Amino acid sequence: MKIFIVGCAKSGTTLLARMCVAFDIPVVNEEVSIDGLLKIKEDVIGKRSEFTLFGNILPEKEIRRQRELMKDVIVINMYRNGVDVLESFWNGWGVWNPLIWCESIRQSLDHGDLINLNIKYEDLIEDPDKIQEQIQHITGLSSTNLFSEYPSFVPDYCFPSTKRGYTLEPIHNERINKGFNINRDGIDIKYFKKQMNTIGYDK
Repeated sequence: MKIFIVGCAKSGTTLLARMCVAFDIPVVNEEVSIDGLLKIKEDVIGKRSEFTLFGNILPEKEIRRQRELMKDVIVINMYRNGVDVLESFWNGWGVWNPLIWCESIRQSLDHGDLINLNIKYEDLIEDPDKIQEQIQHITGLSSTNLFSEYPSFVPDYCFPSTKRGYTLEPIHNERINKGFNINRDGIDIKYFKKQMNTIGYDK
């Protein structure tokens, strides 16, 4: 069994991957492509690399290629309020192309037949144990810890990418709705708001 966590960067994919250490299955501790995931012989959970379907702007030919590969895995898609995603990028990584988030939403709608479970970031923060139950339901995995106990159960050697600024912080609601100003140059406000409304956000 291969489980692939996908979604736009800054949408909680890293957090979910780390929390999945609570299951009785290995988790790849770095980003991995769909090709790389399928090369692993054992059952495993992996988190998408940068140029992966549901997480970036891709040529249609590459989307079709990845579609075929993802038919053989359990796909868990993370999504998050686009305003918070943009704020996280501007504050942490500098200027970023907002169309990447818009495109990740479009892909999740157009190719939703590949997705076994959609997880809203805000729901993961609000009720992590409920999300854990949903994952267990679709995968049949057993748990050694509760998601709500994160990060106490995550070993020190897991996800050592301190160079990327990842830290094992407890989950909390302060990560949500900080009021980022989306009226900036380079943001197609009309399209951005359309995608927000499509997935149930009102800003």
